[in-house]
Amino acid sequence: MAKLVLLFTLISSSCLLSSSSFFLFDYLEYKFTSESLRERTLLFALKINHPSALNFEQAQSKVGSDKWLLLNKILAKNNSQAALRLASWYYQQFTDLGTDHTKTQIIMWLKQAIRLGSIKASFLLGKFHYEQSNYQQANQILLQVPDRVGTQYLRSELLQLTIKIVVALGDIDRVKYLLSKVADDYLNNKPFNKLLEDIKKYQVINLAPLEMVISSNDDNFIRGDTNTCLISIQLFATTFVHLSHIDKLLDNFFQEKTLSNYTCFPKPRYINVNILNCYTKIEQAITCDEAIFKNIVDSTTTKYIGLMAEEGGANAHFGILYFDKNDDINVLSHEISHLLGFVDEYPLSPQHHTCQGIQRKPFAHNIAVIPSTYTGDRQVIRNKVLSSIAWGSLIADTTPVLQRVTNNLDTLFDKNIMSITWKVGTPDMYKHVLGIFPAETCDNALIVETLPFKNAVDFNAYKPLKEYTHLQYSSYDFPKHYENILALTPKAYIMPSFHYNIALATQYYDKKR
Repeated sequence: MAKLVLLFTLISSSCLLSSSSFFLFDYLEYKFTSESLRERTLLFALKINHPSALNFEQAQSKVGSDKWLLLNKILAKNNSQAALRLASWYYQQFTDLGTDHTKTQIIMWLKQAIRLGSIKASFLLGKFHYEQSNYQQANQILLQVPDRVGTQYLRSELLQLTIKIVVALGDIDRVKYLLSKVADDYLNNKPFNKLLEDIKKYQVINLAPLEMVISSNDDNFIRGDTNTCLISIQLFATTFVHLSHIDKLLDNFFQEKTLSNYTCFPKPRYINVNILNCYTKIEQAITCDEAIFKNIVDSTTTKYIGLMAEEGGANAHFGILYFDKNDDINVLSHEISHLLGFVDEYPLSPQHHTCQGIQRKPFAHNIAVIPSTYTGDRQVIRNKVLSSIAWGSLIADTTPVLQRVTNNLDTLFDKNIMSITWKVGTPDMYKHVLGIFPAETCDNALIVETLPFKNAVDFNAYKPLKEYTHLQYSSYDFPKHYENILALTPKAYIMPSFHYNIALATQYYDKKR
C-alpha cells in the first residue's frame, strides 16, 4: 500500500510523469488482474479513465443504465468490444421501439468498431443493412472486408450473408462465382447447407453445374388439394427473407383460413429484381409492367401468380395479386378472394369499372349493381331482382327483398299495382339471414356530381349480408354464407389467368411505341 500512497503523492505534488506514467499504468493493470484489488485503487483508476478500471466498472453496472452507457462510450474510443456492446444494446432498443435515433446509434457504434479493426462489426453492420433492405449499402460494407480473415465460423457467416445480399440485388453471376469458390469445409456447415437448400428450393440458380446438388424429397411439393382446388397460384419474391416469409404465411393460411379449401400453391419461387419494373410506395397500390411476366410463362404451370414487394398496397389485378412484406394472412386471403370472384365491400375509387352503371348481368358472387327502385308488380320485380344477383336462389321465400316507397301519397293508396314503387333492400330485422343489403362498394361513384355514363335510373351496390365481412375488413372471417354462394357457380366469376395481364400489357406498350 505504501507504493500506491507514494504514487498518489507524486501525482498530486507537481511535475512527475512522462516516464513514470508507464509505471503507474502497469501497476494499475497489475492491480486489476490480481485478486488484491482495493477500492482506492479503483477510484483513482476511474478518475484517470484507466481502461481496466472502466471495463471492471461497466461490467458491474446495470446494462443500459446511464452509468453503463457512459463508461462504454468512453471505452469505445479505443476499444472495439465496447463499441460492439453499445451497438448490441441499441439494436435491442431498435427491435423494441424502431426509432431513427436507435438506428443511428447502431450504425455509428458499428462503424466505430470497424475503424478499430473489428471484422465482426463489419458483418453485423452488413447484416443490419440487409435486414433494413438496404442491399447496396450492405454489399458495400462486405466488399471492404479482406478475404480469409477472422475465424472459420465468421468467414462462413460473411459468405452466407454476402450470397443473400447478392441474390437480393439480382447479381446471379456473382452468386455462381461465390459458390464456385466455396471451400470443402463449408459443405459440412449446417447453416451453409440450409442456404444451399433454399437456393435450390426457391429456384435461384441450378446448383448441378457447381456440383452442389442438394437432395430434396419435396421438389413437387404443393400446398392444397390439387383435385379440388379452384385456383392455383405461384408466388414470387426477390429475396430469401421475403420467400421465407411467404412460406410462413402459407403455412398459417392453410391452418387458419377458409379459402385454403379452394386454392393450391406450389413452393414460392425467386424472381430477379432486375427484370421487374414495379411502382411500390407505401399506401399506394403496387403496380408493375406486367409484360415482363412473359419471362416466366414457360416455367409456370399455375393459372395465377403473385408477387411480394418491399412495400405498397395489396391488390389483385386480373390474374396477378400483389402484396408486401408487412401483409399478414388476412390480407393475402382477402386478395385471393378476388381471384375467386368476390368484390370489395368497402368504397371503391370513383373510376372503378364496377361502379360505372347498372350491371348487364351478374359479375360477382357477393356484389350486384342494380337499380335501387322498381315500379310494378311486387312478385314480378322480386323474381327479376333475384335473377340478377348471384345469391338469389339462396334467399328464403320468407325474406323480403323489396320495401314499398311510402313517401309518395299518390301511390300509397293506389290499387293499380303497376304504379307502385318498390325500393330494393331487406329490412334490418332480417340482418342475420341472407338477403339484399346496401353495400358501400359504389358509394364514391354515387356521390360524383356528373357521370355521363351513369344510367338514368339510380343504382346502388348490394351484398348478401348486413354484417361486416372479410371483403370489407380483411380481419373479419370469410362467411359460411359466402362459401355456399361460391358452391352455386364455383367458376362463374373467377379472374382470367395472368396470361391475360401479359396480353393487355403487351398490347398497351405496343400502342405506346
